Amino acid sequence: MMKCKLCKKETKTTLCRTCNDFLQWMYPKDNPEDILERYRKADQKNGHKRLRK
Repeated sequence: MMKCKLCKKETKTTLCRTCNDFLQWMYPKDNPEDILERYRKADQKNGHKRLRK
């Protein structure tokens, strides 16, 4: 088992279904994995702790 990259719940993939659906609803044209990477890079630049837990 792995942990969801967004909410840290136990899941079989890198994202749980809820987070995956949410990201696809927020950004319909993008791959959810790419969105997470983009947030992570922005966090490193800005020093924000918004998506890091």
